Amino acid sequence: QFINKIWNASRFVLMHVGDLPDRPALPPFERLEPVHRWILHRLNLVTRKVNDACESFRFDVAADRLFHFVWHEYADWYIEMIKGHLQADGAERDTARAVLVNVHDRVLRLLHPIIPFVTEELWQKLPRRQEDGQTVALAPFPSHEAAWVDDRVVADVELIQGIVTTIRTASAERG
Repeated sequence: QFINKIWNASRFVLMHVGDLPDRPALPPFERLEPVHRWILHRLNLVTRKVNDACESFRFDVAADRLFHFVWHEYADWYIEMIKGHLQADGAERDTARAVLVNVHDRVLRLLHPIIPFVTEELWQKLPRRQEDGQTVALAPFPSHEAAWVDDRVVADVELIQGIVTTIRTASAERG
């Protein structure tokens, strides 16, 4: 089920960025909309946790952190929240595409030691930069980005998630 989730997320990404000749650079973090800052902050946090777990040979912890991030934050929330941005025109769409493809690229790099055949297949389809190399195995492993920290936006998005979850629960209970 997890591999299917990754595969479907990749299909979604490719549907929206597959026509890009190269992977676009991320705009400056402070100029991004809150939803993009939120996912970069959360990705940055999981990147640090995965690196720490791998350094202490706790590959089970690394896999668990990636599973929860990909399933519960990236696929369930971020991809859903940016669908409107991807349908917009101009800079809003370009920014959403840039963040989406860069986040997905980093997710695949983080997952590569755990599921190498799947990540290689998917990574080969993504737009990339010349310095990325020809294979995900030779691409630089992600590291913590000090600039991608925004605790305020995390609190704001968690509030929105709580409201949406409450509405969904009430709706399901009432039919």
